[in-house]
Amino acid sequence: MRITDLEDEVRALRKQVEELRRSDGVVVPPWLPVAFGPVRPQDLPTVTSSSFETVWEARFTKLYPFVALTTVQGCDEGTVGAAQLVATDLGTGEEEVVDAWPLGVGVAWARRGPYELPDDRYPGEVRLSMRYRRSGGPGAVRASVVDAAQHPAD
Repeated sequence: MRITDLEDEVRALRKQVEELRRSDGVVVPPWLPVAFGPVRPQDLPTVTSSSFETVWEARFTKLYPFVALTTVQGCDEGTVGAAQLVATDLGTGEEEVVDAWPLGVGVAWARRGPYELPDDRYPGEVRLSMRYRRSGGPGAVRASVVDAAQHPAD
């Protein structure tokens, strides 16, 4: 068998794999992540400061324009808090609050995004930071990022 025949066969197999991944116009990835995370509040990182603290951080080369994440977060009884997702262009150091939301009592899972990271503001290396603070009450804010993924436009 010649090299060109092998190359043609590989191309044909790749095309077949791509066709198998498509279902009604939806591309099914070759693997599907399953996120596990803590469920007991005492196992989550704790913030008691009234100023925002970075609790989770990801640094990556942006390959796709969108990012989504899953968080587990909440507050102790009688306490309220706030969260921020902050994006930083590592080339320029410029920061932007991408999203912010309040936190209430109890711990809950939440899917966040997708958030767009446009090429004009984030052309290469990016840092995403999850920041939390206690807004009121005597307890603590508890939070974890259990999953995050980049993806192309819908």
